[in-house]
Amino acid sequence: MTKRIFFLLLIAAFSACNKNNRIKPGCSTGICTDLFATINIHYVDHTGAGIGVKNFIVKNLRTGLPVKAGGGFDYGASSGIRSVADDGNLNEFSLEGDEVQVSATDSLTNQTIVSTLKISGGCTCHIEKLSGPDTVKFD
Repeated sequence: MTKRIFFLLLIAAFSACNKNNRIKPGCSTGICTDLFATINIHYVDHTGAGIGVKNFIVKNLRTGLPVKAGGGFDYGASSGIRSVADDGNLNEFSLEGDEVQVSATDSLTNQTIVSTLKISGGCTCHIEKLSGPDTVKFD
């Protein structure tokens, strides 16, 4: 009986293998951490204090689609910290990285600043910011 169960498990394991189910080059084959990665941008005034922004828009320039970070922590409107993307957006970005346009308007002065970040995703465990500002300063 034990040999029969072992044999069935062995068949099931081999049937799960598929030539079309190969790992893409450059993709992680290791174990992913439980960390939930979030890419934030901090908007500040001329003194460096966080400010509220409106019309916060994030757009993936490769796909032309908007990016909506959904799993990030809410820092509060007046903190100036906004989530650009998080691991929930992992499949929206290529492994090589995509240019992302981030636009925000100062709630008090109506000044708009557009920034560009490069974010990678694809088949990795977590999204990663490859380039772009952490902080954006309004006049």
